[in-house]
Amino acid sequence: MPDRDPDAVRLLLKPAAIRARAQEMLELGLAGQLLHFTVAPERLEACADYVLDTIRANYPTLEIPFHARWRHFTVAGMDRWSVLDLGASFAVAGERGRAAYDLAIVSVLLDA
Repeated sequence: MPDRDPDAVRLLLKPAAIRARAQEMLELGLAGQLLHFTVAPERLEACADYVLDTIRANYPTLEIPFHARWRHFTVAGMDRWSVLDLGASFAVAGERGRAAYDLAIVSVLLDA
């Protein structure tokens, strides 16, 4: 895979770009133009209540642990990504980045 323009990639990570894309998706959803999802604003309050009930049931003190995709690779105190990363001896940072990206994407798809 050829290297991409790093400035374009960084732009995708900026909050303003994320919000703009999310707004586009919301507008498509409200217009009924999404293929696999439906946006139902009238159900938003019930959804929020469900989320709050779930949080309170699982974390009654509201001390919610940090969550990220990378935490999925730490099991029984062992950081599996670190083990893989150290053992791989990537020649250049780009290889390491692509491997991390591939791992995260496959992990998300397997979770879906």
